[in-house]
Amino acid sequence: ENPGAYLGAELGAHYQMGRDKLTFVTSPKLAGFQLWAEQLLAESTGKDSQGILPIVSEPATAAEFYGADRVFIYLRMNDDTNVAADDHVNRLKEAGFYMIERSLNDIYDLGFEFYVWKFATAVVGAVLGVNPFNQPNVQQSKDATRQVLEAYIDSGTLPEIKGISFEDLLEQTPHGGYLAIMAYLHQTQMIDDAVGVLRRSILERRRITTTFGYGPRFLHSTGQLHKGGKPNGVFLQLISEASGVTPIPGQAYDFEVLVAAQALGDMEALASRKRPTSKVILGVDAADQIKKLVRLV
Repeated sequence: ENPGAYLGAELGAHYQMGRDKLTFVTSPKLAGFQLWAEQLLAESTGKDSQGILPIVSEPATAAEFYGADRVFIYLRMNDDTNVAADDHVNRLKEAGFYMIERSLNDIYDLGFEFYVWKFATAVVGAVLGVNPFNQPNVQQSKDATRQVLEAYIDSGTLPEIKGISFEDLLEQTPHGGYLAIMAYLHQTQMIDDAVGVLRRSILERRRITTTFGYGPRFLHSTGQLHKGGKPNGVFLQLISEASGVTPIPGQAYDFEVLVAAQALGDMEALASRKRPTSKVILGVDAADQIKKLVRLV
């Protein structure tokens, strides 16, 4: 009778059956809810080599491209324009995928939904045997970033850390794993669209599940799962060229150096956990450069 307990038990049971990727489909008005749920699930369950991988804002495609390691959840707001989402969900159900469906009458039901998901996540932690209230590997990236900044203050330059090529990263993605795209870029609609094309291409051509997040904010979200969760992820950093100097009062480095240090610190933390990483430095037209990666998929 408790919807939070029921949802948590349901997600935990799917995880135990090998469905460790929770894929969100939402009404247009609920698109932003996905990012909140992504942080909640990834940071809370992604530790001790366990964790549910939330798949959010993924471009929709044909059911044949999804693996059996997925469970889908449809958050439907009844007063929204749902034709496209309804069609996608119906096709997935016809293909035999398990679909959890939750209906909201209007936007005011969100408060209830927030509480349900918090309760469910605590239950999932109990099922997986992890503490959903800590974030041990977030601190790992912070410590690595601090060391990079200290080295910069001493030398005036950032260390050079190279990963493998993008093509090799695709080849090293394990079966049933995922590729995390981590963009240290200024968010624009053009970047979002270009990454969407890249994600769909990787899924359809390689059958590889992808996630996507903007840095450094994802470090406090999926960043915990990247390092503490199941060791089946590979990681692609998209880095922009320096676009100017924005000073930080009282510090010996600017914001551009700080973001670059956060990217380097996270790459070091991933490498220490034996996670394959690749770094692509984009030119002035980042969206166009991302589209060119599609040719390498």
